[in-house]
Amino acid sequence: MLRHGVAEEVVGVDRDPEVISAAVRRGAVSRGGTELRLVDGADLVVVAVPVGAVAETVVALAPYLKEDAVVTDVGSVKEPIVRAVEGRLPGLRFVGGHPMAGSEGRGIEQADASLLDSRPFLLTPTERTAEDVLATVAVVVQRIGMRPVVLSPREHDALVARVSHLPYVVAVALMAAASSRDVTVAGPAYRDATRVAASPVEMWEEICRMNRQEILKAIEELERALAEVKTGLQGEASLREILRRAQERRAEADRLWEK
Repeated sequence: MLRHGVAEEVVGVDRDPEVISAAVRRGAVSRGGTELRLVDGADLVVVAVPVGAVAETVVALAPYLKEDAVVTDVGSVKEPIVRAVEGRLPGLRFVGGHPMAGSEGRGIEQADASLLDSRPFLLTPTERTAEDVLATVAVVVQRIGMRPVVLSPREHDALVARVSHLPYVVAVALMAAASSRDVTVAGPAYRDATRVAASPVEMWEEICRMNRQEILKAIEELERALAEVKTGLQGEASLREILRRAQERRAEADRLWEK
């Protein structure tokens, strides 16, 4: 936010003071510390913690918020988080958020602001979300170079299960299906397809548990698609047509991504 001139001051809070020191050195925050009370006076608070800790963190920092402060988060599961926050703090000026950007890296040293450029930032308001709260976060998202996309929490979890959580599960399965000897000759396609399997296990275990039902539905959809490919390989359907259809959908996706 400092880089884009969105805020005059960005205050960071982390359990580890060394992380704050590194963030200050890198220019990611103006100052910071380990105590939640540092959010006192903030206009916008962004909660960036593991998905299982988002709601509890919001509840813990609520006493320090000024009356008109806006709160959002960056968790990749939304319905249980939004339901918990709104249930426990019905008057909070909160809207769920999720930047569709990232890498398998972990920690402040892996932070890279360029990952956010032109990427979607999913916002998940409910009937309780004030219009100005949604508008405030949407403006900030645009000013840091991202594209706000508005979905309901339930729509978010179903969509992200297919385009984010399922790819992680597939990467895990691909690594499990290959032997140590296999991977020694693997090319870029295999490496790209399994990159996210290197992500933090604890983080992904939480995500998978919190979005379990939608991920299971996505796996079922993938199983049906794999079954179709299998029939093509067995000669019971046109393999070329199946492959061509996938190629065309990828070309369509590329056009959408370039916009």
